Amino acid sequence: MTSVARLTAALADRYRIERELGAGGMATVTLSLAIAYDAVGRYAEATPLYDHGLVQSPEAWYGWGWKIGHKLALGNTDAAIDALGKFVVQRLKYPVLSERLTRELRDPATRDRAVDALSRSDLMLSIPFFRWWRGDEATIAMLQASVRSRKTNLAIGLDGATLGTTMISDPRVQAIAVQLDLPRPDSARSP
Repeated sequence: MTSVARLTAALADRYRIERELGAGGMATVTLSLAIAYDAVGRYAEATPLYDHGLVQSPEAWYGWGWKIGHKLALGNTDAAIDALGKFVVQRLKYPVLSERLTRELRDPATRDRAVDALSRSDLMLSIPFFRWWRGDEATIAMLQASVRSRKTNLAIGLDGATLGTTMISDPRVQAIAVQLDLPRPDSARSP
């Protein structure tokens, strides 16, 4: 099945796609639709859109962040770990790190160490994993510590792609954004 056929099938209940006009620029639209489906709990419709959007634009870190959050929301930690591994390979070009991260996150004996290592990194996509295994309070504390230690690359991820739609409105997250002179997360960059 072609990517246009998959997109047509995914959107059939609301839209009719007549033909493909081009490729590349639609990744943002596709990922935005996936995020919208997630926001209203239509996870089955979101899944193929994330896959399609990231095939079209694998450099879109926010797409990877939303996809990881989507997989974690569904309780599919293995798929979320796979997505992080693919991001590390495709975007950061570190296949050895990818293999190590995915192996350690899957193994209960090494998971805590891997999550702690992620929290000390500047990798923005570590935030959804930290939140999944440590909870909201620990995630906010980790973000506050990142501000104190000037890990601004990590804090750039203060949006729905890394925090999820519920946590971005937390006043403590808003305060972190203000400290970093970033747009407020509830009005932050859209994909």
